[in-house]
Amino acid sequence: MASEEPPADRDLIERTRAGDQRAFAVLVGRYGREVYARLARRVRYPEDAEDLLQEVFVKAYTQLGQLKDSDRFEAWLGAIADNEARMWYRRRYVQLRLEEMFEVQGILEADATGDEAEMRRLQRTVQEALRSLTEAHRQVIVHHYFKGHTYLETADLLGLDVERVRSRLQKARRRMREEITSMNGQKTQPQTFELGREELHVLRWAKTFASRDESRLKLQGICLNVGGKMVATDGHRMLVWTSERLEKIATQVILGPWFEMEIPEAERGTLTIEEQRAVIRIPGQEDRVAGIIPGSYVNYNAVIPTTWSLHATVAAGELLKAVDLIADHLAPRHPTDPEGAYQYVPIVEIRLSSAEQSLSLVTTREMGYYGPPDAEGKRQDCSTEEVLRLTGDTPFWIFTSSIQAQIETEGSSEEIFRIGVNPTYLRDMVRALGFDPDEALELRFIDPVKAILFSPVRHADRKGLLMPLRMRKD
Repeated sequence: MASEEPPADRDLIERTRAGDQRAFAVLVGRYGREVYARLARRVRYPEDAEDLLQEVFVKAYTQLGQLKDSDRFEAWLGAIADNEARMWYRRRYVQLRLEEMFEVQGILEADATGDEAEMRRLQRTVQEALRSLTEAHRQVIVHHYFKGHTYLETADLLGLDVERVRSRLQKARRRMREEITSMNGQKTQPQTFELGREELHVLRWAKTFASRDESRLKLQGICLNVGGKMVATDGHRMLVWTSERLEKIATQVILGPWFEMEIPEAERGTLTIEEQRAVIRIPGQEDRVAGIIPGSYVNYNAVIPTTWSLHATVAAGELLKAVDLIADHLAPRHPTDPEGAYQYVPIVEIRLSSAEQSLSLVTTREMGYYGPPDAEGKRQDCSTEEVLRLTGDTPFWIFTSSIQAQIETEGSSEEIFRIGVNPTYLRDMVRALGFDPDEALELRFIDPVKAILFSPVRHADRKGLLMPLRMRKD
């Protein structure tokens, strides 16, 4: 007699929703090993993976009513596992991040083998600094750093809006640094620099380029480097600007988190760098205060290519108009996945034609869709079938915006060069570099999977780097 076919996921889910716990146990048995392997690749500690496995299935059971398509249970379960792994990572390393945040000379001097007495002294110092805070500031520090809650979670728990949480965290961090510095008797001579309109412009735009990733603390800041370089990057784009006014900075310093900083438009101001904070003063405005993020900044010079295969020179204002046309067209025309498994990221393809001496921005209905995250949290390009499923009810369209460009090639035989970019990032890059509409802007390319370098023809001290997006090959 033929063996009975095992029940489908859809049937087991329906039975579970009806109250049959044994049906859910079948799902656990069916996917338990797969989910455990997925977690083990992320957390690396078997005991943690086992604990997380229980949490994943408990969460899946309690949230089963939110699953709209029972045939996608496996992908939905994988997304829950990935999220739990990310939460574990944040909880596991939150203490290390806290110690790094409040690192000051004389506190973290334990040797490489680990000085337990020194670490206990660090813990006592941080605890004493915490006691110096008001209750409101202590609450946001404890929730965000010790318990690992995000800004949004902290806001929900404390009944605040997210901006209020960010403001309180900024003030609390500054107060704790000042208290720790005082306890360790550290004093350095502040440095004060004059700021002009251009420096304030860069400081204002650095907010857009600084990372919001809580696991990359240093990239949340703006780096002021020896020689007057001002650098901000989130890993997708980078702004580099050299200022003569800041060329006498004594040592590299990272100010931040900079994405929280609001710098108004102004003609002049001052920047004072102290031991544990920096103060920006603008006439008629309230002082802007930023903390000092300890440690060294990333080696940003290493990611700037030194050889290029193609140059395109365009008028900055014309490029901005072309980007705005694309953005206006994209906004209402991309359906989203109601289940949230697939993600849409605005994307345009830059096409350079040496024969026509033109730069075109091209986008279609299919561009910009990415599938569910893999075991490492990375999203892969959608297949043609998946894209058609998501966009099938929308008529096919293609939109192109072109401008004149002076194009020079070096050893490239391709008549048309293509590279995919985020149009918002492209617009921000042009505006951040401070171009007048008629100013000539040079774009340098090396190949379709490496960065684009932006620089104004008349200002070699200003640069921007934009990382490309993956384009579907089919």
